Amino acid sequence: MCETMVICQYCGWSGFVHGGILASIIDGAMVHACKSMDLACMTAELNIKNKKPVPLNTRISIRATVKDLRTVFTYTVVYTEAIIHIENKIAARA
Repeated sequence: MCETMVICQYCGWSGFVHGGILASIIDGAMVHACKSMDLACMTAELNIKNKKPVPLNTRISIRATVKDLRTVFTYTVVYTEAIIHIENKIAARA
């Protein structure tokens, strides 16, 4: 898990974090979850459900976990999950 605060230069519409920035944060967290298990990885697909807008300059926490590993032919598919929280409430999930 990590915590951060997104600043003004990353705003989408007035006073809120751009959804693409949230997607990048989630993607990075998922990669770190894989690397913590010594898994080489790349993002093949990323599906995000935004639950609520994330205000700028608000502390957010991100937690990512590896949920499943499956071997397909000669490579391993890693399924991960990441959740962004604001004050213990889900703001986005992938």
